[in-house]
Amino acid sequence: MLKEKLSTAAYRRLLIILAAAIGFLIVLFGRTELGYSPKENEVVAVNGAESGQIVITDSHAVQTAASVSKNIMLKDISVSYCAPDEGFSGTLVFSVSDGEGESVFWRSFALDRTSDVMETRTFDVAEHLLEGETYSVSCNVIVNTGSMRILLADFRDLPDGILCMGTEGETVLSGYGYQDLEMMRWKDVFRFFIPVLLGLFLFVLVRKKCSGADGKFGRAIYKISCFIRKFYSEVFLAGIFLFMALFIFYYAYCAEIHISPDSSNYMRAADSILRGNGFYYMAHSGDRDAWFATWPIGYPFLVACTAFIFQRNVYLASKILSVLLAGVLLILLHCSFKKDAWIYSFCLVNLGFLSIYKFTWSETPFIPAFVIFALVLTKIITGSHVKKRWYVFLCLSCVLSFLMRYFGAVTVMIAAVFLAGYTVLYLLVPKFNTKETRGKIAGLFWAEAASTVAVCSYLYMNYRMAGSFTGQDRSFWKDDYYQLAVNLYDALLQEICSAAHLAMPAVFSLAGIDGRAAIVLLFVGVVIYFGWKKAAKVDYRFIFILTGILYDAAFIFIRFHSSMDEFGYRFFVPGSILVAAGIIGFLKDGINRHIRLVYPAALFVLAVCIGTLAFNCQKYDASNTAFAEFTAQIQEEYGSVPPESLILGFAGDYRLFGIRTDISYTAETIRPEDEIGDVFARYAGQKYISVSNEALKGIVINSPQAYTRSVVDFFSQCIHADTLDSGYTTFSVQGRCIAE
Repeated sequence: MLKEKLSTAAYRRLLIILAAAIGFLIVLFGRTELGYSPKENEVVAVNGAESGQIVITDSHAVQTAASVSKNIMLKDISVSYCAPDEGFSGTLVFSVSDGEGESVFWRSFALDRTSDVMETRTFDVAEHLLEGETYSVSCNVIVNTGSMRILLADFRDLPDGILCMGTEGETVLSGYGYQDLEMMRWKDVFRFFIPVLLGLFLFVLVRKKCSGADGKFGRAIYKISCFIRKFYSEVFLAGIFLFMALFIFYYAYCAEIHISPDSSNYMRAADSILRGNGFYYMAHSGDRDAWFATWPIGYPFLVACTAFIFQRNVYLASKILSVLLAGVLLILLHCSFKKDAWIYSFCLVNLGFLSIYKFTWSETPFIPAFVIFALVLTKIITGSHVKKRWYVFLCLSCVLSFLMRYFGAVTVMIAAVFLAGYTVLYLLVPKFNTKETRGKIAGLFWAEAASTVAVCSYLYMNYRMAGSFTGQDRSFWKDDYYQLAVNLYDALLQEICSAAHLAMPAVFSLAGIDGRAAIVLLFVGVVIYFGWKKAAKVDYRFIFILTGILYDAAFIFIRFHSSMDEFGYRFFVPGSILVAAGIIGFLKDGINRHIRLVYPAALFVLAVCIGTLAFNCQKYDASNTAFAEFTAQIQEEYGSVPPESLILGFAGDYRLFGIRTDISYTAETIRPEDEIGDVFARYAGQKYISVSNEALKGIVINSPQAYTRSVVDFFSQCIHADTLDSGYTTFSVQGRCIAE
């Protein structure tokens, strides 16, 4: 009887529901002894209530014992020291041992003369310290010559009594960081199963009602199911767009900021356009002759337009623009591949692609422009009776790619390869000696000619305004070709792994350059095989793969003959996306045959990623984002520097100049032989000159004998002893102190 009951569908559903409920209760309330789980909130403790210094003139060890009052993870330890004596040399050995004398942590580093100012060295530890155990902390200074001082701190009064210091000896710690640790529950380990179990419960509960569309709830679920079945590709693309929008704002605005030296200049140029200064991207900071020639103007112009439309700062505008351009890519996929577009959208979860869109880089708009070029080229090559407007679009896509990045001129070269191929076929193969082939040759030729004229005109403008075609001489370089080849194979291996959203396995580095080259060449050979053998004719798959390979090959050739950054995802991703799209074209039929399995799994993973990002984004508001904190830090450190100032001897955070676009900097400092008149004459083009108070202290107090009397006397009149700790002092080029 029981067997008959269990065989019915109703009882099977009941058993599934019961099992899910039991599993849910176990996960929610069960305890486990699996290990420790760090809490999210990190607590960092630094100098205690009482501190002092000890002078060490010979090899000396300072030790202390620490009894841990609860389970913690010791994250880092800091030591403050200084060595003011001329000719000081020595070694500092720092260690932590448990009660049995076993080493938990050990570091050493060489010391030489520093200064009178205390310096702090922080060591990453990341070791668990157990409740009730006693640990010894030892700092052994081996002095060769001279003497040094170490800052001592007493931690007995630290909040929460995390460490209870022993009464014997002294501690040389100037700070440490820790995290509380607690025993885990099943819900902590397997909490991700909770939504799965609830989803399974709801699925079983409503499946029968959904199939018959009985009741309001059942009909609603049924309609949603029908909508997804009808618009499954659009739903997935919308999910990808939402994921990318959340990803960009979380990793590039809320939790982190990404400003490279190139980014700072793009933001300067965008701000200059907003202020009406055009290509003179340093005009607002005082240099009215600097022409934006090192990079094309296209990307800063788009950022400026976005900032103007949305009334936001240029950094946030660059992130909004990244989201919009991601949407443009998805629209291009939908228009080109219709119901299969969701499969091709997997190209956009490439690790390198996501990393690019976090930064303020010109590759962000270049990738859509390059994809447009590939799609237009495919239309021309594969189409019959191609209308003239497509050749106009081809010319415009070449120019657009060039205006985003100078390397976009390679699109003209790629189009020339297809033009040469058609010309050879027309001359040597009778089958292609047709009116249609002649039309394509003529159209490609005029598109090539027009885009070449546009590119050369822009470069000539740069030459007239800046004295060089691309703003700087790129012909001088000095590379170790062996190391450059190793870097190339590593970058290409990472591109292969990035397609699967994976970092390059460390084992690849053990293969040596020959092994890595073999893996890369094998992959390229497989791709060429698919492109040549599997394509029944020259279609979009063949053209995408060939275009991507030509792009990467052109970059590799130019990099070996010019000075640029090392090989990396930033340069290979545009070509990799096209190659990946071509490969997906060969695999999509197999994916579609298993769409009932693949699509729900992909949609579920996408939903989890969106939910995770949304949950983390909601923790931030306008006041506590990484961008807000960074701008507040900039205001605190450089608020005394007025607009149109030039900071002398700058060695700080270059990201400053992406936020403060109204100031500029130079690594030059005041020379020992300079008279004060020489200093102001050298920077006569600037309105103001700012010098750090620390540098002024070195001139006026520490080493006045190293500088001319006019320099020391002038700066002595403009500074005060209580302003020398931090900040900047600003002077007009007429030699007047205007701010402190």
